Amino acid sequence: MLLDLMLPRRGGTEVLATLRKRGIQTPVLILTAKDTIEDRVRGLDLGGDDYLVKPFAFPELLARIRALLRRGTSEAYSDAQVVALCDPAILRLALTNLLHNAISYTPEHGAIRVRVRANSGNEAGIEISDSGPGIPAAHRERIFQRFYRIDESRSRASGGVGLGLAIAKWAVEANDGRIEIDTQDGRGSTFRVVLARSD
Repeated sequence: MLLDLMLPRRGGTEVLATLRKRGIQTPVLILTAKDTIEDRVRGLDLGGDDYLVKPFAFPELLARIRALLRRGTSEAYSDAQVVALCDPAILRLALTNLLHNAISYTPEHGAIRVRVRANSGNEAGIEISDSGPGIPAAHRERIFQRFYRIDESRSRASGGVGLGLAIAKWAVEANDGRIEIDTQDGRGSTFRVVLARSD
């Protein structure tokens, strides 16, 4: 659903709050000229699934993540106000694919955690952790290859073709960043996006 926050009779935030209160989970894309961080965070926290104004700051990014993680147990938090040098649209592509991957492989009642932190030196890190099956050692060097799939049957069931992590890697590297992974077979995975800080 496309929803303008500046509707003539009822405000878009009121409409959105009513939808969510009634249990209607239709995905909502908010379209608006309101571009303060507070407006964007409020719209997403009310139940929007995306908010089309850019560029965005990291508080808005966390709100986007909260919107995407409406499944199982999720957490999104930040060590501090962190600003990174990046193209917001391309970075969004990387994070969307990493989050989709975490959601796809986390079992029901599992946990997904997102953390934004200032790393040592002049770097910012975004960590996306899941409680899924982890990645077997034999596959770790190939997971960022295009069309590579660890579990073909699971990928077919979810509609995946093995491009998500390849796209995420490309998008991060297009921002002069890198992706790191920490995973153990049977104990979940953490994908870490590392970017140069601008603060």
